Amino acid sequence: CKVHFVSDSQYLVKGMTEWLKGWKARGWKRKGGEIGNLELWQELDRIAAKHDVTWNWVRGHEGHVQNEYADHLATRAATERTQSGGLVESRYGVWLDEQRDRYGRYLDHFEHAPPE
Repeated sequence: CKVHFVSDSQYLVKGMTEWLKGWKARGWKRKGGEIGNLELWQELDRIAAKHDVTWNWVRGHEGHVQNEYADHLATRAATERTQSGGLVESRYGVWLDEQRDRYGRYLDHFEHAPPE
């Protein structure tokens, strides 16, 4: 399965594309010692290994539509002090339609555009 993973975290993208192989070769250690959130890195490695993943970094708060939606969700949860409690329906399409209708944003973004 082909997965395009987009994040505004250089730490995450570099971890998966540059550092992970070395960490594993050293028995899940960094050159400088322990790896923070080791269990999460190991789980991400296990899950990513099942897919053909392309890891992409985008600058946060620069208008990348999916990154803006993720920021919207995080900001709303922090403001309302809520948690999802697990997987929930995305509602990305609803949010995107609202952004287009109310603010005229992302009019040139097509979620399922053909590959370039």
